[in-house]
Formats: sequence, C-alpha cells, structure tokens
Amino acid sequence: YQELKADVDSTRLLTIEPAESQDEPIICRLDNIEFCEKPKYEALSYMWGNEYNQSSIMVNGCNVLVRQNLLDALRYLRSQARKLPIWIDALCINQEDIMERNRQLRIMHHIYFRASTVVIWLGARYLQFQYLTPDLLARRAEVISTTLGDSVETVAEDGDEANKRAEEMEFVEALSKDGYWQRLWIIQEVGQAESLVICFGAFQPMQWDEYIHLMRMHNIGDDGPLRLDRLRRNADKGALTFRRLLYDHQEAICTEQRDKIYGLVGLAADAHGFPMDYKKPRIQVWKDVMHFMNGRKLVDSTEIMQFGAMVKRLVIGDDCTPLMQVLRPALAHTDVSVSANADIYPTFKLSGVVLGQIVQVGATTTAIIGQLSTVDSWNQKVQENFHWDVEQAQMESRMLQRAILDPSIGRECFNHVGNVRWLMHYDQSKSRRYKFPENEALCSYFRNHEDRLKDPTTAIRSNATNTEPSVYQLYKRTNGNPARTNWRMGIVSYLAEEEDLIVWMPDIRQAIVVRCYRDDPGWVCSQVIGTAWITDDV
Repeated sequence: YQELKADVDSTRLLTIEPAESQDEPIICRLDNIEFCEKPKYEALSYMWGNEYNQSSIMVNGCNVLVRQNLLDALRYLRSQARKLPIWIDALCINQEDIMERNRQLRIMHHIYFRASTVVIWLGARYLQFQYLTPDLLARRAEVISTTLGDSVETVAEDGDEANKRAEEMEFVEALSKDGYWQRLWIIQEVGQAESLVICFGAFQPMQWDEYIHLMRMHNIGDDGPLRLDRLRRNADKGALTFRRLLYDHQEAICTEQRDKIYGLVGLAADAHGFPMDYKKPRIQVWKDVMHFMNGRKLVDSTEIMQFGAMVKRLVIGDDCTPLMQVLRPALAHTDVSVSANADIYPTFKLSGVVLGQIVQVGATTTAIIGQLSTVDSWNQKVQENFHWDVEQAQMESRMLQRAILDPSIGRECFNHVGNVRWLMHYDQSKSRRYKFPENEALCSYFRNHEDRLKDPTTAIRSNATNTEPSVYQLYKRTNGNPARTNWRMGIVSYLAEEEDLIVWMPDIRQAIVVRCYRDDPGWVCSQVIGTAWITDDV
C-alpha cells in the first residue's frame, strides 16, 4: 500500500485489468485518490465470507490473498467490463493499519454516498439457476411493462410452465433470504447509495427498483431486500435517527461487535460527531454511546435504562456484568472523582422509591453462613429493632438467611461509589429543581435530626479488610419514629452504614444505597455508594 495522506480526505480505488477468459488470474491496480479531485467510481457491497477459503490475486504487482466470495465478485466484474474503478473495503483499506481503518471508517458513509453506483454482489452460487435466464428475462419484461402501466395478459399454464414457475419461485426466495441481507453494514451501504445494481451468478446486473418489483411480484415477505427498500425511502425523508437505527437493526449480523454501533453512525441523521476507534475496548464503546445519546438528549430519561441495556447487549453480549463492576479492579474508591454538578452529560436522571433507612448493618454473608453465634446475634437485633412487628420481621429474617446459603447471592451486590453528588431539599418551603422524593416522613426526620447527617468531607471507607456484602435492617419513619413497612432487611454493599437510604429503582429492578450529607440548611447532598437487595429479591 502507498500510504494515504493523513491530512487530506482520500482513499484508494481499484481497477481490474481485462482478460480474455475467466480462467486467467485476477490482476488489479490500486490508485490513491483525493476527494477534492471529484473521482468517478463504483463501490462494492458484499459479504466477506469464509476466511479459511482464500485465493491469490495480483494487486500492484504483489500477491494478495482474498476470500472466495470476493474472488468471485472480481471475476464477475471483470466479465462485465465495467468502465469505472471500484472501491472495495477489503482491498482499498490497509486492514493491518488500525489508524487508517479508523480514518476510513469515519468517511465510509461519504464513500458510498458519492459512488456513482453501489454494486451489490450476492454470490456465484446462483449459477445453479442460470438455466432460468430466459424466464427471468421475461419476468423482468413484465416488471418493466407493469411499471409503465401496461396490462400483462394472463394465460393458463401447462405442467412444464408450472414447474418453471415453481423453480423460479425457489430461485427468488433464495435471493430474498440470502445471508447478505442480514449484514449490518449494508444498512449504510444501501441506505447511502444513489444508484444500486444487484449482481449474482452469471446473470446480467439488475437495477434496484427492478429487483424489488420482482420480489413483490412473487409475494416474498417484508424482510430482507424489501425492508432495506423501506429504509432507503425513509433515508430520503431524513427519518433515520441513531436511536431508531439501533433499535430496528439489533439482529443485523457483523463479525466485529463494535460495528453494531459504527456501522450505523454514517446513516443516522443525528450521529454526527460520534467518536469511532477500533482500539477502544467494547465497554468504552458502550460508554461512548450512552454519553453521546444522553448528552444530546437523544434518548428520553424514561427509557435510558432500557436503551442502555439494549446497547450493552449489542456491543458486549448477554454475559456482561454491570459496567462499573467490570472496571472495578481499575477503580480504587479513593480515586473516584466526585462532581457536584448533576447536569453534566455523563449523568442520568432516574426516579426511585425510598424504602427506608438502614438502622443496623450486620455481619457479612459469609459470617451468617459459617458462624451460628453471629446468626443468633442478628436474630436478637431483629427482635429489638422490630419489637412492634416481631413475627413478620422474624419470618422475613428466616427467608433471608435461607437465601444467603446460596453463595452466588452475595456476589450480586456491587461496591461502586457514584462519582456525582446532587442536591435535594427536605424543607418544603424551598424551591429547587432536584426535590427530595415525595416522602414527608423522611423530610420530617431530616428536619428534626439534621445533626445526624454526615459531613460531606467524611471519607467513604475504602480500606476495609473484608469487602464482602453484609446483611442490613431498615425501617421507615413517621415523624421521626419507626413505621410498619413491607421491607425490613436484605443484603447490602460493605460500604453501607447506618442512616444510609435504601432506594428501589424500578427501571433497573435494583435497590441502591444512597448516602445523604449535610449541606445548606434545608438541603441534603446525596451520593450513590453501592447496590443492595431486599429480601423479596433474593
């Protein structure tokens, strides 16, 4: 490869040298071009295919290995003697140069948008249907005739004609269900194209509208090419948002999971400026999407968790653990950078329900399992703290103890400290954007016990020798006094302390631990310090 200029928008174009027979080796020439030269070219859209089945071609005098499907495409294009050079990602991008790949990735949508024609290659396997060429040509004539408004005479079919129709139907169904239509990258390649031709087997190229009409004449379903046709029409209307593309094409296939995101950026009407880099770990790509969408308010706060889970599944897979738990080995609690501005774009606003305040942090789950005297001490605390409701409390405690015998339960509590604090008021006469949850009992408690709020400079303990989760007891308050509640205890991060709040987050079906600090009179400064489970969860 001749290196592309990093400071100029440029790429390479491939010219296929003519040959007298299909058996001759493929010989090509690569030329660097700059877009300011307004080059005329075509672009190939195809499946890369099996990486283990490769053959050699000649490019700029060098032997280059290409996969079988691309070799078949090059032979087909050579046989068609197309006049313009062609852009092919596998050859026109130095795939070994990640910096170049990143630069070419950012202009991919421009490459397909500026191509005179995007050539879709479905593969050479359709040679088996080549005997249908006369019938297919006749059907194409019907397509053209119907498009022009002419009537098509219908005649009774004999047995041979019926068989041909059945074979043609088999052929058209194979075309419509070709694996090509499941590729993620075609969403951009087809969506950006001004002109499209479909190529397969040794058939003559077919115009896109002609191909789509042929599909409809055979009553092929709405998936595959017909779905792409709808996308093209919506693209012309500017209706393709990044959010909608991500939702609509979750099942599209690509070998590189980052492409689940990167392959849609160029077509989205609102994704300009999205950062793309193949060197980034996939979890960082997930963060990039969430920061980008949240910072530009492209996702409503009511669906931010659902959207985040969907994107995480696309980029990381189904087996991923929560983001900060994955990163936990690299994040010491003392290194967490705390921001007091809840409006900065990496933050997400969610609604939660205060279940109560922690009144007792008990032993670790391991101690509950292995030390029976610890269980007795815990039961005594349950009796003391819930003396007004001791029967129900002890019943819940037994349920919790049985659940703790499953060693996986404790691993579900995470110790991540949130890196944002936000202000909320508990004096109802004050007015501020971030109001305390509608919990008059809690507000009343804070008004009467301001001295029990922690100082905001208090360090979150991060030097504990045992970081296992612990059991906890909590209750609500009415005018500062305990109240009956359906949630009395559970398992909590080792960072939790008495007076911390347990807050249920409906969007993620998870309880979190929130610590409240003193601020100006009538205000509390709040911060997430981990997650928790209530007994019903476990």
